[in-house]
Amino acid sequence: MNEPEIDDQGVVTIETVNVKQVKIKYYLIDAEILFSRSPFLSNQTEAFSYVKPYAEAIKQTVPANATEAQLNQFVTNKVPLPEKLLGKNVNLVVEIAGPGQPKFKTFFKNQLKINLLASYGELKVVN
Repeated sequence: MNEPEIDDQGVVTIETVNVKQVKIKYYLIDAEILFSRSPFLSNQTEAFSYVKPYAEAIKQTVPANATEAQLNQFVTNKVPLPEKLLGKNVNLVVEIAGPGQPKFKTFFKNQLKINLLASYGELKVVN
């Protein structure tokens, strides 16, 4: 499983090979409290696996009767936020678990856009 991506709407894009299904868990976080306790959240997202998730989903990545050839192909799946999270202004840690090591991604629901120009040493945050 490649590193998953989450877009601005909370849709998780998962690329897999030889994976029949994945389990996606959504953990609610309070970003202000969490940042004051641990400013570098991206290094410690695995700690959320000890907490009961707010929502879960199981995504079948290939049909149950997939052939060996179908399993050996890259498959891209897009998984939207669960219905009970739609329309809410929530920050999340998303765990994507399949065979092997689970992947964790953070999702911050905000209107801020971040532009980084590393070659000029410029970071711009705009609303």
